[in-house]
Amino acid sequence: RLLRRKVSDLPTEDRSDPGRALLYFSVLVVGAAGAVVHELVFRQLDLYVAEDSAQRTGTRLLAAATFAGAFYLGRRTSKPEARFCWILLVTSAVTAASGFAAFFGFASDVGQRLTSLLSPVLGAALVGALACTFWRSFGSLLVGLGIVVRLVTPFRLLLLFAAFGTSSIAAAQVGQMRSAIAVGLGLALAAAWSPTLLAHLDPPRAPRLRGLRPAALSLFAGELALVGLAELCVPVSMLSRYDNEIVYATESDRRTYVFTSGQRTFELFVDQRLDVSGIDERRYHEALVRPAFALTKKRQRVLLLGGGDGMAEREILEHADVERVTVVTVDAELARLARSVPWLVRRSNGAMLSERVEVVEREPIVWLTESVDIFDVAIADLPDPDGYVDGKNYTRHFYEALTERLAPDGVAVVQAVSPFNAPRTFASIVTTIESAGLAALPYRAPVPTFGEWGFVVASRGRLDPPVSASAGTFLTPDTVADMFHLPADTRAESAEPPSTLDDQRVVATFEAERSGL
Repeated sequence: RLLRRKVSDLPTEDRSDPGRALLYFSVLVVGAAGAVVHELVFRQLDLYVAEDSAQRTGTRLLAAATFAGAFYLGRRTSKPEARFCWILLVTSAVTAASGFAAFFGFASDVGQRLTSLLSPVLGAALVGALACTFWRSFGSLLVGLGIVVRLVTPFRLLLLFAAFGTSSIAAAQVGQMRSAIAVGLGLALAAAWSPTLLAHLDPPRAPRLRGLRPAALSLFAGELALVGLAELCVPVSMLSRYDNEIVYATESDRRTYVFTSGQRTFELFVDQRLDVSGIDERRYHEALVRPAFALTKKRQRVLLLGGGDGMAEREILEHADVERVTVVTVDAELARLARSVPWLVRRSNGAMLSERVEVVEREPIVWLTESVDIFDVAIADLPDPDGYVDGKNYTRHFYEALTERLAPDGVAVVQAVSPFNAPRTFASIVTTIESAGLAALPYRAPVPTFGEWGFVVASRGRLDPPVSASAGTFLTPDTVADMFHLPADTRAESAEPPSTLDDQRVVATFEAERSGL
């Protein structure tokens, strides 16, 4: 209708207002719609379906088909202006909530499947309907007022691409929940503005949107409140501690667990220390478990100190003669996550769901002194001695208690930091194990995310390096033989004294080596 009126008939102060207002509104809507596609169809899929390229591609093809279908159906609707404005509101709500749906859905199989499928498809459907109804409502005005021509000039297109690029970088810095909320806020603002714009451009149609502005402003306020919820789930201060984006985080009374997504896989951090990386965790856990199993013929009863994420348990349970695995961990929350988070369940082959696995929530050193059980194989996969709390697990007292839990011909294995980065600490652990009356056989394995990593296998009798071990994705007869050869730059220049409970020298040594002293 505006086109039927002569521009010269408009009041002087209004001649440029319709075009300018519609231009700004169009930029806001188009930019927000593009951001919806980026968030729901690309970014969230890349983050939460990191390891399955076929699923990502299939979901995006389905989203494209849904977009086309929604665009076509939008051509057949009546009252497109009203529908466009309400679709804006619905798209805002769906986008703002999508980040939380993906976050909490990560921790359950059903939730992850639903959110990874519904969010992209629903977002594509809403954007398709939005695009069609927007063009039907304002297309003739966009062309008649020359707005399309003004938008597609090279300079403005360059600015638009720069804005999208900057927004993508900013989204990675604030986390996927906050970036989704930001897009939702933009759409809510557009929905609140649309009745005013329509009243200015086409007054007779404005009454249809009488209840839209209060709804849009209420939604805007609700989405602002979601920013506080995002802070509770993932504080802003936490984001800078990790190289990749956080996709899920939870905490217990004792520990914080953070899952990140990057390099087409996930990583699990426990108290900011890398615990499991989809890139190479098999190297670490095969090296931890399989050489010790190759050095003993009896392995019905296995003790695992630490663990709980299911990876070492997976390697243990791959040996059919294992009857019982006792996992002693300071926090059983990790075992609960290993039973529920789909990524951990897949990587561990459901090890923590096995009836052969028993989880005990206890301090390992306390449990060792209280228990009377005897084990054929004992595995100590405990945090590095970077403080006296963890340093007690690398003392003579600890290894003496561990020895008492071993069968006469039993074998123990200990993770023993990096012999390349901390050779003196590595030597101190070997010396301390020997001071507890065990024969120690050190070895190492290349683990890219950790570096050259060290282990020590021990028993009451003399040990020779195994000729082979059960084959895995990393271990072969050749790699097993090489693991027990320690290059010169992984050996300490002099003997290190053993660490005791009242003189935890290993802690000071480890701290000095980490500091480069």
